[in-house]
Amino acid sequence: FYKKWWFILLAIILIFIFIFSIGGDSDKPDNTPEVKVEAPVVTEPTQAPVQEEEAVPTTVVEPTRSALQKYAIGETVIVDDVQVVINEVKEVPGTEYFKPEEGKRFVSVDLTLENLGSTDFTVSSLLLFSLKDDTGQEYSISISGITASGGKSPDGTIIPGDKLRGQLVYEIPVNASGLVLIFEPNILGSSAVRFDLGF
Repeated sequence: FYKKWWFILLAIILIFIFIFSIGGDSDKPDNTPEVKVEAPVVTEPTQAPVQEEEAVPTTVVEPTRSALQKYAIGETVIVDDVQVVINEVKEVPGTEYFKPEEGKRFVSVDLTLENLGSTDFTVSSLLLFSLKDDTGQEYSISISGITASGGKSPDGTIIPGDKLRGQLVYEIPVNASGLVLIFEPNILGSSAVRFDLGF
């Protein structure tokens, strides 16, 4: 009978040891290496720094001196393949039949034109020449003045290498001053030259 209880007691002890061993194993630290999963770092694509556009310097074009310059009597000027020189400027007395109006006078401009180009050049005293005073008043050719002077206006065609001389006569007030003759070989006025007549 004692042997039977002893056997039962031993069996119970063995069962407890077995259960304890299983429970104890569950408390042992897990030796499995811990794997850390880190969230991927999202990096925004780097953008190249925006370079500011360099400001283009503004170029201010001033009027050229040649466009404002006044040439003197006797000075030779070449413009658009035409050479022009003013030979003489003088007052022309009227005649019995051709004389200036009261308070006016005839002023004659003697000049020579030469064609330095390779094509014919047509001269029109009415279209290519004009006279202004210091107030900006413009005057036209006077047919009566040309007749009174006994000369001839420089109108016609100049062949290459040839010259043409003539007189431009204007009827202007006696008190007009600062007379400037303007020559524009191009009727568009892109290459005008000015002559100070000394009147």
